[in-house]
Amino acid sequence: MPGLAGPVGWALVALAALLSASALGIAATDPPPAIPVAVELEAEVSLLFVVAIVVISMAFSVVGAVILSKRPDNSLGWVFVLGGALIALDAFVTGYGYRALAADPGSLPAGRAAAWLGDVVSLVGFAFLTVFLFLLFPEGRLRARAERRTALAAVVAIGLTMLAAIVEPTLEGYLGQEAMLPLASSAVYATLYVAGYVMVVGAFIASIVLLIRRRRRAVGRERDQLRILVWAAVVAMVMLTPVLVLPETALGGNTAFFFAAPAIGLPLIPISVGVAILRHGLLDIDLVVRRTVVVAVLGGFVIVVYVGVVVGVGVLVGSSGNAVLSAIAAAAVALAFQPVRRWAQRLANRFVYGKRATPYEVLHEFSERVAGSYGTEDVLPRMAAILAEGTGAERAQVWLTTGSELRPTAAWPEGAERSRLVSAPGGTLPDIADVTFAVPVQDGMEMLGALSVTKRASEPVTPTEEKLVADLALQAGLVLRNVRLVEDLRASRGRLVAAQDEERRKIERDIHDGAQQQLVALQVKQRLAEQLVDRDLNKAKELLGQLQGETAQALEDLRALAHGIYPPLLADQGLVAALESQSRRAALPVTVRANGVIRYSPEVEATVYFCVLEALQNATKYSRSRSVEITLEDLDGVLGFDVVDDGAGFDPGSTARGSGLQNMVDRLEALGGTLAIRSSPGAGTSLSGKIPVQATGS
Repeated sequence: MPGLAGPVGWALVALAALLSASALGIAATDPPPAIPVAVELEAEVSLLFVVAIVVISMAFSVVGAVILSKRPDNSLGWVFVLGGALIALDAFVTGYGYRALAADPGSLPAGRAAAWLGDVVSLVGFAFLTVFLFLLFPEGRLRARAERRTALAAVVAIGLTMLAAIVEPTLEGYLGQEAMLPLASSAVYATLYVAGYVMVVGAFIASIVLLIRRRRRAVGRERDQLRILVWAAVVAMVMLTPVLVLPETALGGNTAFFFAAPAIGLPLIPISVGVAILRHGLLDIDLVVRRTVVVAVLGGFVIVVYVGVVVGVGVLVGSSGNAVLSAIAAAAVALAFQPVRRWAQRLANRFVYGKRATPYEVLHEFSERVAGSYGTEDVLPRMAAILAEGTGAERAQVWLTTGSELRPTAAWPEGAERSRLVSAPGGTLPDIADVTFAVPVQDGMEMLGALSVTKRASEPVTPTEEKLVADLALQAGLVLRNVRLVEDLRASRGRLVAAQDEERRKIERDIHDGAQQQLVALQVKQRLAEQLVDRDLNKAKELLGQLQGETAQALEDLRALAHGIYPPLLADQGLVAALESQSRRAALPVTVRANGVIRYSPEVEATVYFCVLEALQNATKYSRSRSVEITLEDLDGVLGFDVVDDGAGFDPGSTARGSGLQNMVDRLEALGGTLAIRSSPGAGTSLSGKIPVQATGS
């Protein structure tokens, strides 16, 4: 039952603790052996070795009990508590048998049985832990057929080693001591044991291969869990490597190191497993793994150099303990430490991030690019490329806010299909269909654009990558602000040129269709009058009278056309007089108020004049206003104007700007001015503009 998993697990921890304490007590008081035993057996019952075994046993047992208490459905908890208990049992019965049979023969009962039981369980605990740890991590279940076959092979292998120990002819390690059930010959025993041992090693290697394959396919939190296990395994292997490959005399006979390394390194594995299973957020695991790889490489480098110089050279010269060699080794380590550290850092980055740049490199390169240029031709495409390099995305895009829409402005890779325009009402980032992760780029409360990445479905964005995109978005605010200003300036210039061309074409049409046709008609009538002078003087006089009237009409039409280009009244008498003249010809009542307004440069007066006329025209055509009020005011070198109507009004946030309003904005911004619109449905419209001015006279 799930409710009993925790208590049973802690009961097994208590049992492992009791067995460990007993093993330590026996090892601490063992006298020298009275009968011959193998050297390997003496090492296995030494106090330092038992201390290391006890530490490992308790680490697995305690972590397993914690897992069972928090995650009773995860079978790794049972693997840990049972494996830890078996290791403690092996340490106890092996020490007990050694005391009873070799150190103090006859001092303890059932010594032969204890030694025989130690042989039976000697390989079970570690084989059980090593194989099933990698097969069951992190979910505690076998998911693939290959994993189930490997688990079955491990069970068979453990069974063979146990069977070999059960039927062994003599107790292993005791010279000539008969076993409890000597049912097989030495050849049969060796065959069974070797077959089981080889199968255990094969199952262990297969479990690691399957774990590596699973890590490649893992996504999200499972990938982080596997990383933390790899971190612990790297540290453990670095610490165990000298123990596995060097003789005990390699470090000057310091056997404590050979027992301390497993006692420190191996417990990291169950601890890392417990953290990975029980902790929900593994946001900093990349940093931990990178630092661990660096430390592991540096530690391995120090060991290799020291052993190579002190042991290798010492063997050649016949003086492995020479202090001069130790000094040479220390000097070599000091000289090569920094280059090796830099290489280890690159290796760690490659291990964690693959071929991608590290987040620091991404931010550094982006900062350098920002310092060099703000042009869209360079910065935005490079920003998209940097974003893709840092996250491993298939596609990265930089978006700019245009009105109430988000427009994909740059994408990586070059030539990649960009997303469509996305509506962004209210200046908030909407959900984008073909994007995995997106972050808005803001300047204060204004959304200037967004950064987005698109990744494969099997590789979601990790917390580290999310933070990287967010950090880039923070730095990109100034860039997008400048880019948008440049884009707005270019668009404004384009609109001004287009408006000028349209006005020029309109004037051409007006001249062609009006004044030009009138002048052509006058020219024809003049020729006809010339012909009539000699033949019919009365008709000639009548025709000349018509010519006078048509000439006056043509002159009036040309004056009206010239007024549309630049009103003579505006040039002669200024802004207030020109607007008052226009208000008298308006189709609805218009009131003009002026406060402190004098004469200004022709550009300023023309800009304000045509902006006010555009606002007046909009109020007449669209707002169904009953009256309009125009206010002009000069305040400390800023000329302001307000055009207020009492019409139907509209919602500026959801209504697109027409060409008239956009032309007003372009006119004002060309002279450093601004335009503000305040309106709401049913409450009329107020259009306000400001422009810096310098008076030219009264």
